[in-house]
Amino acid sequence: MSVLGIDFGSDACVIGQAGGMGAGLGRGGIDIILNDNSKRRTPSIVSFQDEERFIGEHAEPYVRSNAKNTPSMMKSLLGRNYSDPEVQEEMKKLPFKLVPLENDHIGISVNYGGETRVLTPEHITAILLRHCCSLAQKSSKHSGNSDVVISVPPFWNDSQRRAMYHASQIAGVRCLRLLNENVATALDYGIFRNLKGEFSDKPVYILFVDMGYTATHATVAAFTSSKVKILSCAYDRHLGSRACDEVIANFIAEGFIAKYHSDPRQNTRAMAKLLAAAEKTKKTLSPAGVTKAPIYVECLYEDRDFQTELALKDFQDLCAAQKLPERLQSVARRALEEAGLTAKELTACEIVGGGMRVPQMKRALAETLGFDTTQPSMGLSTTLNMDETVARGCALQCAILSPRMRVKPYDIVDRIPYAVRLVSRVNGKESQTDLYKKGDEFPAYRRVTFHTRSPIQLQLVYSEDSLQLLMPGTRPQIAKIAIDMSQKETAKEEEKEGAKEEEKAGKESAESEKKMEEEKEAAGSASAKPEEKKEPPKPTFKYEALPVTNEFTGLLPSQLQATEEEEKKMQQKDAEIQARNRAKNDLESYIYNMRDKVTSSYQAYILESDREVFLNDLDSTENWLYDDEGYYAKREVFEERLSKLQKIGEPVATRFREAQERPDAVSKLSERLETVERLLNTPNEKYEHITTEDRKPVFDLVAESRSWLSDMLNKQSMKNMTEDPVLLVADLRDRLNNVNALFDKVMSKPKPAPKKTETPKSPKSPKEGEETPKTPKSPKAEKEEAGAEGETPKSPKSPKAEKEKSMEVESDEGKMEVE
Repeated sequence: MSVLGIDFGSDACVIGQAGGMGAGLGRGGIDIILNDNSKRRTPSIVSFQDEERFIGEHAEPYVRSNAKNTPSMMKSLLGRNYSDPEVQEEMKKLPFKLVPLENDHIGISVNYGGETRVLTPEHITAILLRHCCSLAQKSSKHSGNSDVVISVPPFWNDSQRRAMYHASQIAGVRCLRLLNENVATALDYGIFRNLKGEFSDKPVYILFVDMGYTATHATVAAFTSSKVKILSCAYDRHLGSRACDEVIANFIAEGFIAKYHSDPRQNTRAMAKLLAAAEKTKKTLSPAGVTKAPIYVECLYEDRDFQTELALKDFQDLCAAQKLPERLQSVARRALEEAGLTAKELTACEIVGGGMRVPQMKRALAETLGFDTTQPSMGLSTTLNMDETVARGCALQCAILSPRMRVKPYDIVDRIPYAVRLVSRVNGKESQTDLYKKGDEFPAYRRVTFHTRSPIQLQLVYSEDSLQLLMPGTRPQIAKIAIDMSQKETAKEEEKEGAKEEEKAGKESAESEKKMEEEKEAAGSASAKPEEKKEPPKPTFKYEALPVTNEFTGLLPSQLQATEEEEKKMQQKDAEIQARNRAKNDLESYIYNMRDKVTSSYQAYILESDREVFLNDLDSTENWLYDDEGYYAKREVFEERLSKLQKIGEPVATRFREAQERPDAVSKLSERLETVERLLNTPNEKYEHITTEDRKPVFDLVAESRSWLSDMLNKQSMKNMTEDPVLLVADLRDRLNNVNALFDKVMSKPKPAPKKTETPKSPKSPKEGEETPKTPKSPKAEKEEAGAEGETPKSPKSPKAEKEKSMEVESDEGKMEVE
């Protein structure tokens, strides 16, 4: 299971993976996942071709050739209504068809499986999210569902965020949180600097300006030790690098119109070529020192090529005519005003996003903040990766939330972008409560208590001021909640009736027990001590689940379930098509490979007649493969054809392989047999404990292996090269392994443990001032000493002698008693 952060962009996705504490380059850091084309950015497009789906980098070639069935720009459609003015304006730029669905939802019409299918933006987004997770699984070789944090723009409303969460459910990924893009950037900026001790209790103010493909937002963040707090966020939902591309595309189109008197913008394919050429020109003019860029578009429109050039000054004038730099300056100024700061109080201004590479955009921002434009990057900070910082921040947040990772604590305080109000209807009265105000800290929780037994109706809505800030067409209602207390009261009444019946049934026995207790209390009341006053018991609260019905924006539960089932069927179809394509590729590669080898390296190992038959089979199979029958054949047919060819080709390949590997295998076995026999016969102190009987099984196996090898070599020498071998390399390797195993088993016999010998303890030497203890004398020495003095001392009786005093001993003469 992977821990991922996905920067889901309008034009491309970037995937960051938390490395954790395992081995590898990503240990403790964040890695950016490469796609199948070894690129770090995966296009956010999906193309439908007949029964196949091409996702991400695989769908990029179909943007021009099959634009009507290649949906893109899902970020601009998620959670929106079909009738929204901005959606209607976006439809004019999209090459595929949008249709209205139930509840004014958006549908995307594509041709899939030979029929017209209508998919939701949530479904297309789910396809992209699953593709991103599969790329991460290939890279890390992990299986199972991934823990994911997905980035969203800070100005998105609840409907758009819920749509992204529904997309993650359809994709089958475990979305731990939807993280604002500006918060992800601030997290990536601050968490590693905090570990280096660059922050203290004094706030450090940083301005982040992110100009993406379709939108721009500026954020002021305050960094302190182990904490980041978002102070303000201003945005422009329509200012992005696409606006710069459209300026250049219009410049090219106007030049084409002036020359050929026809507008290429009317054609979908020509418009795609215009935007691709415009993006290339923008990137050419972005580096410092470049003053002009050549433009060449092949077959732009009506089979006509077009060539021109664009100077940097003209590009700047075109952007100024659309007031793009002024709009960027306005966003930065509003962010500072909301934070209550001036440009001089900022420590740095960090620029993020591909749009901020455009020279006139950087200059406009630097002039607004009063920076020195002669400095590198015009005084703006570029310490973060402009394309990957959001993905890295999301991966860090996922590592913080995931139970699989342990991250040093780092507090993140966001702000509420829109005010939220609670409208409640209780006991026939309606009241309104401001739950969240614009600028309140988040995460934060609110608790509302109602003292009633009647049904409760709740509504979460955006305030009137928030609707002025939200995009046109946003519905004020966020959620609708109904709590029906009547069902709970009915259940309580039924419980009370059952309790009454039980009470009535046991009333007589309870009364008799009560009388007996009263008699006992009366008998012992005279001797009983007065009881102490007890404190009244504390009130206890019982929490019960209430029947609640919820109504949110976005897909209904039934629609969500149907979409999940549809996606599973599509995934199964994709797996079948991939298996079929693999079988087809295996057959095709086998034909080319064997045709070349049969006439070269394999030629000596196949009979001439068999080679001619095999070559004819290869040619006929190749012709069938490229006919209509082979083009539409199923996987089983390809596998059957391959198996038929392998029956002839594999024995030939085996003969060649055995002939190439046999000499080396024979040499290794022979050398090992000699080595083992020499080691067994050579005396070695290390193996002295291994007897001849222990070594005999190894000698026997060596002798038997030599005899077998000699016999098999004679049989093999009588075989032709076109015949199957009798001495196989696998058998030689098995013999070698058996000899090694038996030799190791015998020679690894442990030595017997040496016998332990007891050493007498030496008497301790006396300390200074003490007498030397006398050594006890033997009976013989005492006798000799007594004899010298004329006395015969009695020898002391040992305990053993005392014990044997009354024992009987047998001798040749009979028994006698020992005194």
